[in-house]
Amino acid sequence: MEPAIDKNGKVIYLKKDGSASHKNPKMKVQLKVYGYEVSRFGDVSLKWGDPYEDDKVIIRSKFGFFLLEKDTDKVDKLDGSIEDAIEKGTVTQTNLKDFVKEPPPKEKEVNPEDYIDKDDFEVVKKGDRYYINAKYKPSHLYFSKLPDGWSFLEKGDAALTRAVKKEKKFWKMYIYNSFYRRREYAGIIAPTKIIEQKKKKLGGAEGINERAESKVKGQQKREEELTKILKKTIKSIFPNIPEQDLRSIISQTRGRGRVGKRKGLYFNREEVLEDTALLSVQAHIRHTYTNYEKMFDEFSSKEDKKEYRRQVRPEVEKKLEEWREEKAD
Repeated sequence: MEPAIDKNGKVIYLKKDGSASHKNPKMKVQLKVYGYEVSRFGDVSLKWGDPYEDDKVIIRSKFGFFLLEKDTDKVDKLDGSIEDAIEKGTVTQTNLKDFVKEPPPKEKEVNPEDYIDKDDFEVVKKGDRYYINAKYKPSHLYFSKLPDGWSFLEKGDAALTRAVKKEKKFWKMYIYNSFYRRREYAGIIAPTKIIEQKKKKLGGAEGINERAESKVKGQQKREEELTKILKKTIKSIFPNIPEQDLRSIISQTRGRGRVGKRKGLYFNREEVLEDTALLSVQAHIRHTYTNYEKMFDEFSSKEDKKEYRRQVRPEVEKKLEEWREEKAD
């Protein structure tokens, strides 16, 4: 969404079809009209002020809060919060009511014994604290230790976990990942007595080791089979692809977090296999046969990267067509 100036000198924002967007003080913007190349901040959001009316606005990026002045190159990084900036007189109270929120309730420690009979109960561990998070509704309530006679059963042993869950006395436990700002499933918390009984019934420590080895072998076999299928699919779509590029693509795309590890390959293989093959080849060409990687730096935003991909698209398409052609006899 690009800013522009209308005939009255006001700032407007244009949609892709050229029409004016609705005025929205909370929208994510690239405020180039304020004289500074804001895209260097990465993704920014407008936190204070009205770009249609005010000479000054405050944006927030991963680097902090910044005060921008229209039609100048002046950029001031704010030390502290917007409230601090108001006290210092850097900004005024205008539009602040749309930004300032009520402070969250104070955290309170509770007795975990009071929750052992709760249904649909979940906890999220952050540091040394277990936060109550029943039915995806975060709470300021927490406890510092597990109930007496309860233990944590880590995910990984599906047979043991199913057996413990059948007793219908357990809590799901998640661990908060501060890097990705999300919670991740870790296992269950259940009475120690039930866990030990089910372990013994399933063969004890020996049974756990046997299931773990069987799981690893099964995963390896599945990954090898999927890699062969993906390689065969790429070769069928791009018969003229060099063997060296094909090996590189398979090596890269089957890595963790890459398109070759998408969940659809494991659950809806036929529907996503060709799409995965195409995306993998496109990514390889983009990074290997164009100057795409040289275009962006640490300040590039997601919108910048989309634009860079659009710029190298003709080169990518040309190489795709070259590899689609059948080899001459």
